[in-house]
Amino acid sequence: AFDFKRTRKIAGLFDTMYDVSVVAHIHGLGYSYVEVHEKSIDIYSRVWVLATPVDGTLIDLALVNQVREIRNPKRPVAGLRFIPVKLRHRLMNQIILAAEKRDVLQDVRIWSGKRYHPRPRLSRADGEVPAYRQYCKQFYPEVYPEAGWETSRLSSAAG
Repeated sequence: AFDFKRTRKIAGLFDTMYDVSVVAHIHGLGYSYVEVHEKSIDIYSRVWVLATPVDGTLIDLALVNQVREIRNPKRPVAGLRFIPVKLRHRLMNQIILAAEKRDVLQDVRIWSGKRYHPRPRLSRADGEVPAYRQYCKQFYPEVYPEAGWETSRLSSAAG
């Protein structure tokens, strides 16, 4: 969870400041969602981040966004108060999703420099990662023979 303030130029004409509170929920590899509250306008949204490995190098990343219906925005955002309530959240959903996509694309350069390590070193700050690794070993006995699992195959004969 963290809070931040961001200034963005709107339509290349004027700066607008956003006051944002974010809570990230990580549920294993490949699935997380982020709850976002933009306080200066009072918009609540949720972004799902779904990562699926494609091969040993690439992932397929899907972003899914949801915005709570905006009944009484605290401040006018480019005429947001003049748009019918039923359309506000749809419009803001598209705007927020475009901003999320822009943010993720900025991170591609950082993630491109990362390297895979099959057994990276951990620190105390890694929390429950060691327990998660231990749990996953049961599913990959051929990779973790030290886990003590015996690998066998079941075959059946067609009669």
